[in-house]
Amino acid sequence: MTNRSGGGPSDDRENPDRRGPARVMRAAHRAGLALATILHIAVFTGTAARAASPLATESDQFMVVSSQHLAAEAGAEILRAGGNAIDAAVAVGYAEAVTNPCCGNIGGGGFLVAHLADGRDVFLNFRETAPAAARPDMYLDANGNVIPGASLRGWRAAGVPGTVLGLDTALTRYGSMPRTTVMAPAVRLAREGFVLTRGDTDIIARGAPLLRQQAAVARIFSRPDGSPFEPGDRLIQLDLAQTLAAATLCVNPHKSGCWTTIQAAVDHASAYDVIQVAAGTYKEYVTIGIPVSIFGAGADSTIVNAANLPHGFFVDGFDHPGLARVSIAGFTVENALFEGILVVSASHVTIRKNNINDNDTSPGLLFTMATTGCPDQPGSGTYENDETGDCGGALHLVGTSHSIVSDNLMTGNADGVLISDETAESHDNLLIHNTIKDNPLECGIVLGSHPPSGHASAPFAPHFGINNNTVAENVSTGNGVKIGGSGVGLFSDGNGAGTVTGNLIIRNTLIGNGLGGVALHTHVGPAFKLPADNFYGNVIIGNYIAKNLADLDDTATPGSVGININSGGGGTPVRGTVISYNVIREEDVDIAVNTPAEVDIHLNDLGGDKVGVADVCAFDKATVCTGNINATLNYWGCKDGPGAAGCTTVSGSDISFAPWLREAIRKDEAQHDD
Repeated sequence: MTNRSGGGPSDDRENPDRRGPARVMRAAHRAGLALATILHIAVFTGTAARAASPLATESDQFMVVSSQHLAAEAGAEILRAGGNAIDAAVAVGYAEAVTNPCCGNIGGGGFLVAHLADGRDVFLNFRETAPAAARPDMYLDANGNVIPGASLRGWRAAGVPGTVLGLDTALTRYGSMPRTTVMAPAVRLAREGFVLTRGDTDIIARGAPLLRQQAAVARIFSRPDGSPFEPGDRLIQLDLAQTLAAATLCVNPHKSGCWTTIQAAVDHASAYDVIQVAAGTYKEYVTIGIPVSIFGAGADSTIVNAANLPHGFFVDGFDHPGLARVSIAGFTVENALFEGILVVSASHVTIRKNNINDNDTSPGLLFTMATTGCPDQPGSGTYENDETGDCGGALHLVGTSHSIVSDNLMTGNADGVLISDETAESHDNLLIHNTIKDNPLECGIVLGSHPPSGHASAPFAPHFGINNNTVAENVSTGNGVKIGGSGVGLFSDGNGAGTVTGNLIIRNTLIGNGLGGVALHTHVGPAFKLPADNFYGNVIIGNYIAKNLADLDDTATPGSVGININSGGGGTPVRGTVISYNVIREEDVDIAVNTPAEVDIHLNDLGGDKVGVADVCAFDKATVCTGNINATLNYWGCKDGPGAAGCTTVSGSDISFAPWLREAIRKDEAQHDD
């Protein structure tokens, strides 16, 4: 039995001709299972067989063999309590996840082979599988070359685990005890800890270089002062204990033993529990204040109808400080007065595979530029600032970190996703594989720096910041065509010094939006005798951009625009911006720039048919026009460079464009329907 990769459990496979260790036990079967092998475990029950030479260890009751003695003892504990061999094997499997961190797991997969008392041999395959969205090119760079280490480290390297499903399937089919009983030894070992031997510390030491790369992991697998564990130290894993101890609650108005509403299940859940919601329509507003996972039966069949209610889901870390590890998946969330899903002051939140549609039903939405003004909006002036014009959106993350928004559909809302910073810095979030389309009032995706809670009027305080977020491989189309919004926007609102730094906008499809494909706006600064915003180190790379509209007001462009880097009239320098590997089509201006700093534009395919790169500082009537644009090594639509027949041009001074590329680098235009 190996602890390796695998998928969900297969059907039982009977093989009456199989030989091996099971033969030893045929003379003394119990009423349950005689033998199970799982994850380097062998569990034997019955009377010891006699061999030609003495065995090192013998028993006339049972035997549990594992690579970790404490895990083996967990299995023995279950057998003493009356469990069968599968009960013991599952107990050992979970205990190995605690006591054998190199090899035991709940994040991988494995196999199970068992010989049953009725003579059948059964086999379960629960190796982990590749994610459904995996692609053949996911470990390749833009040139088709393998990215070293990409398949071994990082989020793209992870498979979909099979261990928990495999162990649970084995227990359900062949075990005799409830899951809470067989998992109790593992929970106890994680919560109370266990004393490390030299073998344990040697294993941890071998993994130390990788463990140190993640601060949260390093804190678990080292002493409090950061020094390495030594034999005799105790390893305590409280987060793992909470995960193992989690219960599953059900929501189904038509099934006995289940809660009738999602909110009732949340109110009765403990931290880290899982709530499974049956298909149906639930007319409610769900507030979440504990770590919990809420899974619908699928977005097509499990609907949260929040008509005349503020939100469908509210992940409320504002009133529950430190809230973390909430998951919401498999729902349609619709008809809320404001956001469909609102997350405030939380971390490690996952929002995935939801349809968040037709929210923002509050009447009279009007963009006034005021920091408050959405009638009856909960949190207005505290965690909801600068919201006029949309008064919510499909999904709003406020003061949120280390969270994942993936594989959602958002349409028919005022706007799509907003990440803002009223209550705390919003940082290290990932938005990936979402489709955000036809949200008509404002942007598809916004990283917006807003005034802090309690500072919605002058004098404004510095903002917490929107930093180091990744917006990757989303489709953002047809957004912001009424009031005005881009496919992806990076903004500060002008009410105090904003911070938007280190964000990555990569491999998105941005078509037909209202203020350009990507818009980066700062509105205040030295020209107004105000502190400058901090817009440093944002990267816009590998996006496909086409058919967007013109930008407006103090960040205006002379026609439709693909990317607009614009300081307005405030004179804040936008530094460290990198624009590379983008493909731009059917725009009047592919890339517009107005900022008193250098902007680097390289390796793009500027085929928008008119102006490839434009300095729009004078067009915007800005008073600080001291920047320069390094636009060398781009492809301008033909081999002969800017201004040649069939090529786009440059507009304005302070633009360096030679040398240029004679052919495009990216060849993936055919993948896009523009």
